[in-house]
Amino acid sequence: MNDQDPLGPILKTNAAALRWTRLSLWIERLGAALWPLASLALMVMAALAFGAARLLPLDALWIALLALVAAALAGAFYARRHFRIPTQAEALARLDAGLRDAPLAALHDAQAIGTDDPDSAAVWAAHRARMAQRIGTLRPSPPKLRLASADPYALRHIALTAAALALLFDPPLPSMGWGQSTSEAAGPMWEAWATPPAYTGKAALYLADQPEDTPLVLPKGTRIDLRLYGAAGDVILDETISARTDATQLAQAQQSFDLVQSGRLNFQGRGGREFDIIAQPDAPPSITPSGEVVRRPEGRFALPYQAQDDYGITKGQAKIALDLAKTPRLYGLALPPDDDALSVTLDLALPRRGPRDQIKAELLDDLSKSVLAQMPVTITLLATDGAGQSASAPPVSAVLPAKRFFVPLAAAVIEMRRDILWARANAPRAAQILKAISHAPAGFVRNERAYLRLRAVIAALDAKAGALDVAGRDELAEEMWQIALLIEEGDLTSAQERL
Repeated sequence: MNDQDPLGPILKTNAAALRWTRLSLWIERLGAALWPLASLALMVMAALAFGAARLLPLDALWIALLALVAAALAGAFYARRHFRIPTQAEALARLDAGLRDAPLAALHDAQAIGTDDPDSAAVWAAHRARMAQRIGTLRPSPPKLRLASADPYALRHIALTAAALALLFDPPLPSMGWGQSTSEAAGPMWEAWATPPAYTGKAALYLADQPEDTPLVLPKGTRIDLRLYGAAGDVILDETISARTDATQLAQAQQSFDLVQSGRLNFQGRGGREFDIIAQPDAPPSITPSGEVVRRPEGRFALPYQAQDDYGITKGQAKIALDLAKTPRLYGLALPPDDDALSVTLDLALPRRGPRDQIKAELLDDLSKSVLAQMPVTITLLATDGAGQSASAPPVSAVLPAKRFFVPLAAAVIEMRRDILWARANAPRAAQILKAISHAPAGFVRNERAYLRLRAVIAALDAKAGALDVAGRDELAEEMWQIALLIEEGDLTSAQERL
C-alpha cells in the first residue's frame, strides 16, 4: 500500500482487523469446500471405532475400500472446484459491509465532476472527512459458515455425532486397527451384577464398581448374574453363596443364581477379585391393634392398628370369627351353626402411595348384614410382606358393632333373619314367629308395603322350610333386611305423613 492511497493510514492503524477478517474468509471457504471430505473422514473414523472393519467379510471390505476411495476423489474434486483464495480487496469489502454507508469504498472513490469548482471540491472534502470519521476503529469480521444450502440433509451433523460417540465410547484412534483392539485385550475378564428382589426397592449393583475390602451386604434372594470372558480356564469361579453342588454350572461362561446364604464370590485368574457377601435375611412383618373396637355412625365399626416391616407390607387381612364360648345359645342360636356362619375375612386398606414399612391405619367396615352383627367375636389381624412371610396379632375380643333397630317389629324381623343365617334349619321356627307378630297388623304395622312383603317372605319360608338352600337363604335374608329398613326408617310417603 503506497502513501498516495487514501486508505493507507487507516489500514495501517487497523492492520490486525484486516488480517483477522481475511483469516475468517479462509475459514469460511475451506469449510464450504472441504465439508464433504471432513464428513467422510469422520464417518470412517466412527465406523472403524465401532468395529466395522472386523465385522465385514473380506470381499465386502474391499468393496467398501473402493467406495471410500471414489468418495474421497469426489470430495477432493468438490473442494478444488469450490475453493478460492480470499484477496485483500475481499477482506476490505467484508469490513466495509459491516459499516454504515460503506465508508471504505467512499474514501477510495474519486470526484468525477466539478473538480474545478471550489464549492463542489469543498463539499467532496467534507464528505470524505465525514466518512473517515465514521470508520473509527475497525472490528474484525468473524467467520460465517453457512452450509445449510450446500448440505440440506445435515450429513455433516450426522458425521460429527458419530465421531463424538466413537470418541466417547471407544478407545482412541490408534487402537481402531483391523484386528483386536488394545482396549479389548485389556478389557474385563468378568462382569457381575447383583439385583435385589423387586419388593425391596433397591437398585441393582455392578460388582466391579463396589469398594474393595468391604463386605457386601445384600438381601437374601438377590439375583446374581455374571459373565466370564476369554478362553476356558482364563477365569475360574469359586463361590459359596448359592449352595450349588454341580461343578459344571461353575464353569459356564454365563451364569445366574440366587443368593441363599452368606459366603464368598471369588473370580480367580487375570483381573480376578474376591467378594465377601453377607446375605441379609428378610425380617418377618408385625401387626398389632392400637386400640379397641369402636362403633361408628350407620352401623360401622373401626379397629385401629399398627404394622411394620423392613421393606414394606404387601397385604393385610382381618379374620373375624364367632366366639362360640361367649355366645348365648338360646332360641334360634340353640341349633349348631352352619359352617359359613362362623367367620368373615376382610382385607385391610393399605396406602396406595408412599412407603409401607410403617403403617398406622384402622380397619373400618360395616358387617350389619352379617350373622356376626351384635355377636361376640374375635378379630385377628394378619400382615404379609413381599417375601411371603406372614405374622398375626393376638385376637381382640369384642361384641361386633352393627346397625341397631329400635322399632320392635323391625328388630324382630332382623332377629329372624339372623336365625336363618345362623342355621337354615331355623326356617320353620322363623316362619312361625313372623306369622305370630304379623297376625293382627292393624295399629301395629303402619307400613302396608312392608306388611305385604313380609307375608311374601313368610310364604317362601313355609314353601322351602324343609329344603332351604344357601342361595334361597341369602335371597330371603336380603329381602328381610329391606323390610326391616322399611319398617324402621319408612319411605318417602312415611316422611310426608310425619311432616
